[in-house]
Amino acid sequence: MNTSRINKVFSILLLFTVSPIFMFGNTLEDANKAFDGANYEKAVKLYEKSCIEGSAGGCFEIGRIYFDGQIAKTNFKKAVSYYEKACANGHAESCYRAGNVYYKGDVQKRDLSKALDRFTNACVKGNNAGGCGMLGTMSYKGEGTEKDVYAALELFKFASKNGDPEGINGLAQMLEKGEVVKADKNKALRMYEKACKDGSDAACENLYRMQGH
Repeated sequence: MNTSRINKVFSILLLFTVSPIFMFGNTLEDANKAFDGANYEKAVKLYEKSCIEGSAGGCFEIGRIYFDGQIAKTNFKKAVSYYEKACANGHAESCYRAGNVYYKGDVQKRDLSKALDRFTNACVKGNNAGGCGMLGTMSYKGEGTEKDVYAALELFKFASKNGDPEGINGLAQMLEKGEVVKADKNKALRMYEKACKDGSDAACENLYRMQGH
């Protein structure tokens, strides 16, 4: 492992200790109360207002509402726009969700460069396990960045420790193949089972493959 790679990995790990601070105003609190009280029309208006006022949390909530389409008509374009506003203001989960949109290409054209940037923000600046898991995946596969299994291992470890299914799946892959770490197929199988149960489609595919399906 060369010096530049060591510095890169340790820079990532040191930044894990930084925790973002979010400011929540009265508008966001009122929006949450309206949502909890099932007054969804009022909640949507208040979340939008809080976002305009500069609340990253408000931008995230209204983005989530438009993305999920549960209490308002689904609007992916609006959702991503709100996620981006929240991400720009340091909201790690929004960075992660925006990154997923760019990575998967389900909502708009796939953009690995933007995905890498958003996952990096989520992981390095916000300690977001999902962002770290996906950043590890991109480093492991060499998608949008240079392939780096050592950096991927550290990212997978952090994400896995914090319960992210993609991080667990990534670490399991390395254990199964014996990449950088000692091979342990039994442990890898158990980890695939957990990650699959927790929602990782990739882990389910790896689990079925190992089980001979």
